[in-house]
Amino acid sequence: MYIKNYLFAAGIILASCPAITQAQGLSTFDDLNLPGTDTNFASTQPQGAYAFQSGPVLFYGELTSWGGYSGFNYSNMRDDTTQNFSNDKSAITGMGFDSSANYGICFVPLDFQGADPTATIPVGAKIVDDSVGGGRIVEGAYFTNITYAYWYMKNYFQPGNWFKMTVRGYLNGQKVNDSVDFMLGEVANDSTQNIVNAWTWVDLSVLGHVDSLAFDLSSNDTVGGFGMNNPAYFAIDNLMLQVPDDTSGTGIAGINGSLFSPGIWPNPVLTTLHIVSKSPVDIAVYDLSGKCVLRQKQTTTVNVTSLAAGAYFIRVADEAHGLAGIQKFVKQ
Repeated sequence: MYIKNYLFAAGIILASCPAITQAQGLSTFDDLNLPGTDTNFASTQPQGAYAFQSGPVLFYGELTSWGGYSGFNYSNMRDDTTQNFSNDKSAITGMGFDSSANYGICFVPLDFQGADPTATIPVGAKIVDDSVGGGRIVEGAYFTNITYAYWYMKNYFQPGNWFKMTVRGYLNGQKVNDSVDFMLGEVANDSTQNIVNAWTWVDLSVLGHVDSLAFDLSSNDTVGGFGMNNPAYFAIDNLMLQVPDDTSGTGIAGINGSLFSPGIWPNPVLTTLHIVSKSPVDIAVYDLSGKCVLRQKQTTTVNVTSLAAGAYFIRVADEAHGLAGIQKFVKQ
């Protein structure tokens, strides 16, 4: 029997600049252990439900009676060439985002017992670290296809076929108004193929404050009447949460006052970013891949003219007062 509600998690450590902690919201699967290379977690488990936690989130999955996995799993498998169903635990990239070892994989099961036999059972992600309450803003994550799904679409999709992931947010059990669609693969009417084979950032911040996410898959490749024909899998890495919002009015959030929400202006910025602080602070600027692109010590202004246009995160550390926090800004 399929488990209908799964939870999701992740964690990452940045090496080139000060680390952004899990509580602050950058996470991946590289804090999880595997027994060796080319392995995955589900295959190490007995038949039935399992759970694993990485960073601030808990994942549930199941090793099914037919030997596969349902829901979440994580892997370091590298096979990007084997095209059949036996290769359902490898990302088409052959590695995690930014050449990391581990990454998440997920199978979204079909609901054969419902009124619509072509429907899938959405797989959920629960944020268990909500230090100040009211949910968290999920900045986004990187997604790609697993190898099996990629090659199926590459070989069998016809003009007009598509395969889509939909992400919805929930807060206190209620679905938020917005959702995010991401096309994992499609073939245009002129036979042009656009099938994802690289880690691709998907912005989820439009969902607003959420305490859980639901991932659903859909496709119009349903010839034969037995539901979606293409494999219902996706891969995920580097989930990123915003710093918990300040609800106290003091600028301090999180545990023991160790996190705060730094003020910055202007935003968007063209040349100089100002830090709202009575004393100099240390800063580190990261792009959306988690790469540190700029560092500066003991300052309240940052020259960003060398940065390409786009979105960035700035980590501000006020060592004198034991505070550190992150904000997002846009470079024009």
